[in-house]
Amino acid sequence: KLKILPALAQFAYQNQERVRLNLIGYSRSKPDGAGIIETLDKATENGDGHKLNSVKFVQGQYSDFSFFDQEFNNLKGEERAVVYMASPPHVFTDFIKASCPHNDKNIEILVEKPFGSDYKEAIRMLKVVNSCALAPKVNFLDHYQFKTSAFLTGAELINLKDLQKQKLTRVTVQALEALGVKDRAGYYND
Repeated sequence: KLKILPALAQFAYQNQERVRLNLIGYSRSKPDGAGIIETLDKATENGDGHKLNSVKFVQGQYSDFSFFDQEFNNLKGEERAVVYMASPPHVFTDFIKASCPHNDKNIEILVEKPFGSDYKEAIRMLKVVNSCALAPKVNFLDHYQFKTSAFLTGAELINLKDLQKQKLTRVTVQALEALGVKDRAGYYND
């Protein structure tokens, strides 16, 4: 609600003559549809309501990919599906496996960190991606980078094996968000 939805609303507003943008929110929990619409409406330049073509919400389970199969199969002509995944790493891996047959579709997959709970899990994830023809369409990113449209693509992604060979001398961690972790701590401990 702080960055991603307002960015989508502003993009749709600024490009309403050229682009028809449909937003589909998919989550396990019941979505706050009214709150999301309000966020979209407030984010436009004039505050006169969002210009997305449609906004829809779907409640489903992480293990059920039939919704995505249907959406991918319904893509026509130049239509493009951009899937932004903010989910646990195992869900992403299962999603890639289920989506591999759709490699001929106009699909882009954006995966928000974490990319695994450890180095070995990250390597397993990358192997699944590389075994699928969708690999060039998968972008790993930090949500801060998404917010500034600085995507890490396959060509720009540092090879984890090369990173392992490097000797780090210092790591700096900055907490730049004004909001605390709140109830998100359990997500990262799973």
